[in-house]
Amino acid sequence: MKKFIKEKEFDKYFDQYWCNLKKEFFKCETLQLYNEPEEYQFLSLFKTGKFNQLHELLKEDIQRKGSVWNDAHRRKIDFIRVHVFSTPVSEYLKFEIEAYKIQSKIGGEKIWMVPQEILEEDIQDKLKDFMLFDNTLAIIVEHNSKCNIIGATLTDEEGDIKQLCKLKDCMVEKGIPINRFLTTYNQQ
Repeated sequence: MKKFIKEKEFDKYFDQYWCNLKKEFFKCETLQLYNEPEEYQFLSLFKTGKFNQLHELLKEDIQRKGSVWNDAHRRKIDFIRVHVFSTPVSEYLKFEIEAYKIQSKIGGEKIWMVPQEILEEDIQDKLKDFMLFDNTLAIIVEHNSKCNIIGATLTDEEGDIKQLCKLKDCMVEKGIPINRFLTTYNQQ
């Protein structure tokens, strides 16, 4: 099965795939900016330097009943994220990295940062945001030039899954775990 869905269907399919998840959720992010309205409140706190408020709000979001972090912890699902970045690190990505501190510590998310320049050119050319559910189902996300989600391709086709699993393994192998990244790259 391979199917393109529009943005308005994204949550429906994500929720369906998440509910059927048994062991591992993997998310690859490749953009240096995302335009996600649900993040505006968090981003505003970051931009105004209100880190304590930001951290508290993030903790509440992670710990609220129904959050993916809470559910992953309860169901003992590995929650893995890779964010491919370029330098200099964008202001938006600095905000995301601040959130990753809390998501890894409180939410149990395993996060790797991958410098784009260490990836081989053929890998860089294939990179898009994607999610893998138990390495059997994938959502490959499409964004417009304003960094809004416009749709996604759903797939369980063996060739697609093998290619995405290979990308995942490469990025985790070459990535920098978030805690080490935080000591290596000065964020502020």
